[in-house]
Amino acid sequence: MGKRYYWLKLKENFFNQKEIKRLRRLAGGDTFTIIYLKLLLLSLKAEGKIYFDGVGNDFIDELSLEIDEDAENIKLTLAYLQAKGLLEVVNESEYFMADIPSMIGSESASASRVRRHRQKKELLQSNTLALQSNDDVTNCNTEIEIESYKEIELDKETDKDKKVDKENTQPIFSPDTTELERNILNKLQSISGYPFDYIKDLSFIRDLAVDYPTIDILEQVKKYSVWLLDNPYKAKSNPRLQFRNWCKNSVKWGDKKDYRASRGDETHYTGEEEKDFGFQYDKV
Repeated sequence: MGKRYYWLKLKENFFNQKEIKRLRRLAGGDTFTIIYLKLLLLSLKAEGKIYFDGVGNDFIDELSLEIDEDAENIKLTLAYLQAKGLLEVVNESEYFMADIPSMIGSESASASRVRRHRQKKELLQSNTLALQSNDDVTNCNTEIEIESYKEIELDKETDKDKKVDKENTQPIFSPDTTELERNILNKLQSISGYPFDYIKDLSFIRDLAVDYPTIDILEQVKKYSVWLLDNPYKAKSNPRLQFRNWCKNSVKWGDKKDYRASRGDETHYTGEEEKDFGFQYDKV
């Protein structure tokens, strides 16, 4: 059987589709979009089907090996695609990319050679005509400048879309995330200036829960966010280190503060306490 070539046909409005716009606006959305495109390419020859061959520990681990992407990012991408109807789980060893039938392009090796020959012939004819008139060249350059301007404007609009309503964009949670962890992550994401990253911050709050088991992490995030209203981040601030030190100091001074609050006293801290709570969060 002769050799056959396949390619992926993207519609001109691919990135304007609501599902893709929504995907790109998520935390880590550009990476998820690349993973989606890689999965489409992977499924081309099988007309949209992706099979688990048993090489990896599970389907996601095998896909990670196949497309060279992080397994956790793949898991989140699959969850989103399935929720939006872009991917179907046929069974535990087979996925189907729902939009692929309309996106497949293919041709035989002989057809490819004929096409390339015609393209060369058309190019020669085009070059001959271009030499006949300097006006045609000028018009062509003008059109290129217009197209370049349009591309620049499109890039600006794309960047603007990515910045819109970031705080209201909810992350896609993995199945093993608890309700408490989700509440903590949502609160962290709502903090102005906090560099929220779902994967990093999930690991971060789990480490805090192990290191400081006696405090309520969610309650501390709420108090920390209120404190930031009067003490916003500075250029050199490290928000995660700052909040870790907040939790550390909460353990250190918590009993004294809670005792004063229970008596109805207004809370005043000593110089050392004020240093711990107000000015040392960015230091190791």
